[in-house]
Amino acid sequence: MSQTKANMKKFYLILTLIFTLNSISAQIVEIPDAVFKSALLNHDPIIDSNSDGEIQVQEAQNFNTILDVQNLGIGDLTGIEAFVNLNELVCNNNSIDLLDLGSLNALEKLNCAANLLQTIDITQNLNLKQLVINGNDLVTLNTTTNVDLEVLNLAANAITNLDLSSNVALKDLKLNFNPIETIDLSSNANLIDFSATYCYDLQNVDFSNNQLLEAISLWYSNQTTIDVSSMSNLSFLYLRSLNLTSLDVSNNSELYNLYVAQNNITNVDVSSNASLAYLTLDNLLVSEVDVTNNPNLVWLDLSGNQLQSVNAKNGNNTIFTNFQIDNATALNAICVDDVSYANANFIKPSTSFFTEICSAEDCDPVSTGFTDGFENFPVPFIAPCWTAFPANSNSSYYHVKSISY
Repeated sequence: MSQTKANMKKFYLILTLIFTLNSISAQIVEIPDAVFKSALLNHDPIIDSNSDGEIQVQEAQNFNTILDVQNLGIGDLTGIEAFVNLNELVCNNNSIDLLDLGSLNALEKLNCAANLLQTIDITQNLNLKQLVINGNDLVTLNTTTNVDLEVLNLAANAITNLDLSSNVALKDLKLNFNPIETIDLSSNANLIDFSATYCYDLQNVDFSNNQLLEAISLWYSNQTTIDVSSMSNLSFLYLRSLNLTSLDVSNNSELYNLYVAQNNITNVDVSSNASLAYLTLDNLLVSEVDVTNNPNLVWLDLSGNQLQSVNAKNGNNTIFTNFQIDNATALNAICVDDVSYANANFIKPSTSFFTEICSAEDCDPVSTGFTDGFENFPVPFIAPCWTAFPANSNSSYYHVKSISY
């Protein structure tokens, strides 16, 4: 009898030991990717609080800050579902093709850019505010439940359609390098930054409900008109290779950087943009550029065969870090503050010249409006206030008269 009791005690002891071991094993998060597991074990701040070389479920649940495992060559993020209180996940530049975020209800920021994701489900991540997922293979994305979303970077995917009607808090949207055809921003009144470059199929974007915009980038799409007149905070405007024929920035007093290239625009008036620091007008149909009211300009880049007149005499030419005019065969005089300084520091076509004579006020009163001709010999230096007449005279004597303003 005593032997039977002893055997029963031994049996129950073994059973208890097995149960305990199984219980301990069940508390360990399964992490099949060795690189991911190593990153968790060596993470800063510390996750493996008991230093046993494993990640317990409780340790994962206790971690509620930023998990940074970017650029490590991770292929499988299995185990991430145990981090239910995680606030931010940074796993960009890996080889991840599947990401289970269903249990990460506290997640507010996610950066999984430059991976191999074809699909992602964020419908359970109701607290998500920032999603950076550029450089993947997404075709669709459902953001209808993410009403707090403020930042969405979808650049370099394969998105053809996107419904943002529920994302009323959205402030920053990047759609670059997607085959998207239309985008409705009417519900996104809080939008501050919009970028859609190299979206070749994109049709006209209507910004009429986006008066808070501070930055717009539209390159290589089918935009035919753009109205920025109600955007009083607009600072950056980049418009390249569109189908625009006009542009009015007269109401954008905060405009800091204006880049317009390869459009059919005939006039760009920046006289109301005193804050303008960077101006690029490249291959337009513009014939005249006047920046005399832009004393803060540090960058001027102009080109185009239609360009005939440039007045850059704004009283502050010495702050230019870049002054370049090229491919402007019709351009002659370029008005500047100081000819010597311009010749030493600015780039111009070889057929053009710098001058400080930009208007009648710059000419000697005697020459302005002069009507009587006279002859000089030898041939005089013909300043901008005077012209030889006729210009093609073959005589050794030149009839000279003042130019008409």
